Parts: sequence; C-alpha cells; structure tokens
Amino acid sequence: MKNAIKSLIFFVFLMNFSTNLFGQVYLNHTKEPKIILDEPKQEIKNQSIKKEEIPAPTPTTTQKENTTLTKESKVIIEPTKDIVKDIKENEKKISPEKSSPSFVSEDKQNKQNIELLKKEKEEIKTEAPKKIINDKKYSKNEPIGLVFASGTIGKYGIESSNVAMTYLVNKNTNFQLEVIDMELETKENITKALDTLNEKGIKKVIFLVTNNNLWGLNSYPDITKFDIYLPLINKSTVANPKQNFIFGGMDYKKQFQFLTAKASSHLVEIYDESSISKNLHDELAKLNLPNIKYIQLVGKNPNYNPLFSKSNKIKNSTLILNTSIVKSAIILALLRGNNIEPKETLATQLNYSPVIFNLTQPEDRNNLFVANSIELLPRDLEELISFFGEDVVFNWVNYTTILGLEYFMTNNKKLFGNIEIKENQVNYPVKLFGFEGTKFVESKR
Repeated sequence: MKNAIKSLIFFVFLMNFSTNLFGQVYLNHTKEPKIILDEPKQEIKNQSIKKEEIPAPTPTTTQKENTTLTKESKVIIEPTKDIVKDIKENEKKISPEKSSPSFVSEDKQNKQNIELLKKEKEEIKTEAPKKIINDKKYSKNEPIGLVFASGTIGKYGIESSNVAMTYLVNKNTNFQLEVIDMELETKENITKALDTLNEKGIKKVIFLVTNNNLWGLNSYPDITKFDIYLPLINKSTVANPKQNFIFGGMDYKKQFQFLTAKASSHLVEIYDESSISKNLHDELAKLNLPNIKYIQLVGKNPNYNPLFSKSNKIKNSTLILNTSIVKSAIILALLRGNNIEPKETLATQLNYSPVIFNLTQPEDRNNLFVANSIELLPRDLEELISFFGEDVVFNWVNYTTILGLEYFMTNNKKLFGNIEIKENQVNYPVKLFGFEGTKFVESKR
C-alpha cells in the first residue's frame, strides 16, 4: 500500500515536473522537494540557432508498376509529388520520441519548444517519502547538475531531465538534482550556468552541450573545479580533451569499423547534406577505405536521381546508409521498386529505431543490418522509465544520460553490465541487428 501511494505521489510530481520545467530546477529528495521555476535572466530575441534535423515523416510504400520492359526501354520509378505528399500527411502518425535523435530542427519548432517551457511558472510542492532507504552502493548526498539548451537540442533536454529524475527516485536514496535550461547554447549562457552551479557548490555536472559550443565550456576560467560528463560528444572528435571531462557520445567511428569488417562486397555509401549525415560521412572517410564509392543526395528535399544514374555501382554492393530513417526508407523503397538490389545494406545507430517498421516493407528489410551500442539496463529501471513515457532502449541520449548519473552516483567507472569508462570515454560495445517480423534480432554473422 505504501509503495502504491509513493508511486502515485511520484507520478503526479513527475508529470508536473515535465510540463513546468524552465530555468533552474532544484530538487532535494531528503527534505520536502520543491521545483522553483525562475524567470529567464535575459530575453531571447531573434537569434540564429544551428540545429540538425529530427527525423520526421512516414513515407508510403512505393508501388511496383506492371510495366513490360524491352531492351530499348526502361521504366524508372522516381520520387513523385505524391510520395512527398504522402510522407507529409503521415508525419503526425509517428511519435517523434521514438526516432533516433540527431538534434536537427527548424527555427519555428525551436521557438515552440521555448514557449512550451515558459507556459507555466508556479511552485509545486509534493510530500516527500517519510522513510528513505539508503543504499551503501551509492555515494553520499552530493548534488548533481544537469544543463541543456532547449533551443538547440529541443525535446531531448526535457526528456533527459525526466529520465534523470526517474533514475534517481528508482535508486530510493538521498539525492539533489539541479536542472538548468540555458535555452540557447551560447558561451554567455554556458558561463552563467557554471557560475550558478559554482555558487551552489555543485561540482558534478551532466552537460548536454554539442561539439559546436564545447569551446564555451573549455574557456570557463574555473572549469577544472568541475567533474563534467558530456553525453553528446565522443572523445575522438575533440582535440586536447580536458582530464576532468568524461565523454559519453556514441562512437560512430567504432561502428563503421565494425560494419565495414562485415562487408561481403565492394562498398558504396549514400549520404545527404544534413549536418548529422555529413558528420557520419566524415567519420567514414577517415577510415581511408580502399575502392569505396560515395553518392551524395543534394538539397533539403533531395533529388534521388543519383540512385538511378549510379545504379551499376549500387547493384551487388555492400551499401552503407548514412541518412535519416525517413530518407533511408525512401531509398530502400526506390531501390527495390527499380530492381536495383545491393547485396546487403548496413546502417549505424542513426537508423536503430522502431520507427523503421512503420516506414518500410518487410521486403525492404530483407538484407538490412543496423549497428547498435545500447545495452540493456536493469529491467526494473527500464520498466519504470517506460511507465513514465520515456525511452532508454532506442533513445541513446536518454541512455547515455543514465550512464552519467550512474557514474556520478557510484564514483565507479564500471557501469551497467559490460559498459565501462576507459580513458575518459564510455566504451560502447557494437552489435549487429537484423529484422524478424516487427522486431530487431541480433545477427550472428
């Protein structure tokens, strides 16, 4: 009965926490928890925010046309206005939180994110549990900071803070969590956030900053006073990383090494002009693989004609897709519809999402294999996080945030299962997954 009451209280608390989160959030689980929502210290005006695109719409299946081909004629099923229209109409059918995050959004969505966070500003009080069970595994009641910029990474900042709360409550131990939304990822806002944490004596910080503004963190005068965990950045992408930084970003270089070692034919990569796609292309290019061919799709709404003009390169190849789930689905459908069949198709963590089952036909997934570095967490933790509407099975931002919390709470570089921190970087394993019906299945190839 007590557990049921406790769960109900936490449910009400966390739901309010999600909608009311803005500015600085201070949580003290040892006393009466309070969420204090401050007015932003500075007004946000028209500023250009660099973002990457969040995979969005659902394409419909490309239909085969009953056309007789002769030696003199060839029918090419090209992307039409109807396909684009269908994709846009189906956009709302897919829950965006199920997509693999790539931190890409439009200015309009960015403004909506900020307005949503400003919507309610009232102090919320909930009754603290009267009995707290302390687990000796966890460190003393040291406060932890969590900082993000909602205008840059959008919903992923809010989700990570919700997941952090769920994780800490699940541990049933004393904790203090200070959450700061900088709104915009600028050097000035990074400095203000660190000043606030320093004044409150908070030295352990999970900082969801992107590579583009890591320099703002590095330039802080007293940065060595902090222990910083960076969920979005991999150490391999940083020159001269600081010793007090722990990196939790996904290791795409390691995934490419793993995938290309599995290749059974000549390599062909398809990528586009989005930031995440170009970053992945650069990581692949650094491997200096011999005889690899590159095909770039140009434009915001790309022209897929290169798939047909370079079809001879794609046929019987090991195809690597460095595109969003939506574009990958379109590519797979067009290749199948035009009988352009690679020997196998490989993709990274970017395409490891259940959304792919909504966007593709089983035939499109026959020879598709996806790399994944997300290991299973304790079942009770996964179930509790899922109960509150968040995801740590496919959403790697939430997953790596949990790893950072576990590290700070235990002061141990050995995390869950075989996950551990080596040389200031979370060492992610890589596994290969194929498809069986509507589920991912680990491949033994």
